[in-house]
Amino acid sequence: MAENIPLHKMSFAPYAVSKAEAEKVLLAANDRRTGLSTVAIRPPFICGPDMPALDHMVETVRSGQFQWVAGGGQALSTCHVDNLCHALILAADQGTGGEAFFVSDGEDTTLKSS
Repeated sequence: MAENIPLHKMSFAPYAVSKAEAEKVLLAANDRRTGLSTVAIRPPFICGPDMPALDHMVETVRSGQFQWVAGGGQALSTCHVDNLCHALILAADQGTGGEAFFVSDGEDTTLKSS
């Protein structure tokens, strides 16, 4: 997906709509005349150590009580928190402003195999 395409506003997903609107405001605030440089980062599912929600999900899967959507085989992009932090530093140091960047671990996986 091209990074210069605005995020899709899905009327059935208020969270996604609010993120798209916030990104639009952020990128519009970029102003080279005043020196205000804005960059949007678009991570997918963020993972890393000490994530209580993820730990709970693992426990639920192990107990056999988790309901896999589509059998757990749908594609899933992830971004480890360390990679996200690295991307944020790169964007702050090298971004030219008014840009959006997708950030992921590079290879899609499935929820069931993660």
